[in-house]
Amino acid sequence: MTTPLLAFGALVAVPLAVPAGTAVLNELTDQLTEAVVTVDTDDSSAATRFRRHPGLSDADVAVLACADARDGVAVMDESAGRSAAEVEDIETRGSAYVVLSAVQRGMLTPERGRETVDAMIDAGWYVAPDLYTTLVRKLESFE
Repeated sequence: MTTPLLAFGALVAVPLAVPAGTAVLNELTDQLTEAVVTVDTDDSSAATRFRRHPGLSDADVAVLACADARDGVAVMDESAGRSAAEVEDIETRGSAYVVLSAVQRGMLTPERGRETVDAMIDAGWYVAPDLYTTLVRKLESFE
């Protein structure tokens, strides 16, 4: 099976199937993308191990296999994926990390960062209210 992934910073893999469709999310994706890579996970021993994990989707398997092969950071929010990554000693970051990093690096303004987070929520991303408050405060600290 081959899966197209976004690879940016040579350290982070994100599935192309992330919720999108808004101008802000598309803008962020365009700015962060250095390469679109196709990952063939059929022959990977890591992918074989990840496929045995009942809570992982095909996209999760591809992200983890790519991060493993590149010694990268897997961007994922679900606990099943983070748990599998921990067992395999793969570093993970959540979706909010990508937005905060883009703001910190000047790729997005703090206002666009907030719009991006809100667009992600509108697209179905779940964030606990206390984490959302912390995230907004962090974005405001960049102003």
